[in-house]
Amino acid sequence: LDGSPFTILHLGFRPNAEQWSNEFQIQGAAMVGALEWIAGLYYFTENGDDQSDVDFFGLFNSRSGGDAKNTSSSVFAQGSYTFPSMPALTLNAGFRYTWDRRAVTLRPRFDGDCAFVDASGTALCSFHAKDKWDAPTWTLGLDYRLNEDTLLYISHRRGYRSGGFNLTSRSEAELLPAYDPEIITDVEVGAKSDWSIAGVPART
Repeated sequence: LDGSPFTILHLGFRPNAEQWSNEFQIQGAAMVGALEWIAGLYYFTENGDDQSDVDFFGLFNSRSGGDAKNTSSSVFAQGSYTFPSMPALTLNAGFRYTWDRRAVTLRPRFDGDCAFVDASGTALCSFHAKDKWDAPTWTLGLDYRLNEDTLLYISHRRGYRSGGFNLTSRSEAELLPAYDPEIITDVEVGAKSDWSIAGVPART
């Protein structure tokens, strides 16, 4: 980190992870093509480890990190309905339900000694923790095509990102409880338009 060849402050990061995900979808149309829909299942799994090393003036070496396993699964459905009596107007609605699991095993070291401190103050060589979350998310909106080049819209959405653990934690007090999921709810009103400047196409 100090940019010199000397052992002043050396930092090392060694992340390693494997991920696998798959999604199954079914799609279709109904109501003489007025309704287009999609539904499906999603699954994700990840296994890996992440270690961080610090060497300060050669006086001590500190290591944090450990192993992690994450899984996520969900079901979802979404549809777009174009009103036959008003072809420029489309209603969009979607729903998703997600289940997440997080598990970690921390193995911090300090000068080679076990360095994870549990609630009783005892230094441990490893410490395991896990948690799980679930949440509904959705989208609901109206699109109105004013003309061939301009789209007006209003949307309401709820988004979710799972909680987890801090792999650099060195004590039970730092690690637990896991940090909470992030949830956002928004309303967006806007317009999208295609046009050109001196023959150069643009979109806003």
